[in-house]
Amino acid sequence: LRALQEGEIQRVGADGVRHVDVRIVAATNRDLAREVEAGRFRRDLYHRLDVYQIRVPPLREHREDIPVLTGLFCDLARRRLGLGPVRIRPDALRALEVAPWPGNVRELENVLNRAALQCASRSPQRELVLIRAEDLVGLPGVRTDAEPPSDAPAPLLRGQPLPLKARLEEFQRGAIEQAVERNAGNWAAAARELGLHRSNLHHLARRLGMRESGRSDRRDRLR
Repeated sequence: LRALQEGEIQRVGADGVRHVDVRIVAATNRDLAREVEAGRFRRDLYHRLDVYQIRVPPLREHREDIPVLTGLFCDLARRRLGLGPVRIRPDALRALEVAPWPGNVRELENVLNRAALQCASRSPQRELVLIRAEDLVGLPGVRTDAEPPSDAPAPLLRGQPLPLKARLEEFQRGAIEQAVERNAGNWAAAARELGLHRSNLHHLARRLGMRESGRSDRRDRLR
């Protein structure tokens, strides 16, 4: 409190005080005035912090920004995952615009990342990734039980709630397996198809726990 009020601090064991010239920016997702009245936040601290308030509205209060944010996150997903152009169908965009978004912008980004991975499993390398409404896994009011393609990686097929890193690794395994199969086990040709050097492809496959045949043991990975 003294640091906030007087701009002074005193180190433990020190005899004198030090003057500091700082600006304090505090953020919260709670209504601090109500928290003070309920006795869950110190009143004296609240009044020292409450100099100038800037309210950042939740995403549900500025839905007109959702199309712009969606375009941004689709492009980020494209670059992060090494995909072709990522686009969203009108029905999917409408579903995003009416969702409640309790997790705000971060939730929107995560939903689109999952959807991009879901779509990438059925799109050839470097071709258009088109997000449909049913690809928006976890979005309230959206059906996601459409029949997926039979050659998609197993966890993506079942729509399991895996972390983004695990879903990305599953996508990479599936892409490598399919490329090796299409090239009759020729890893050099598969590497060219995937746009990788052969040694880099082998290194990636080893990191993903894949055997020389190009197939990894899904049962072991899913235990």
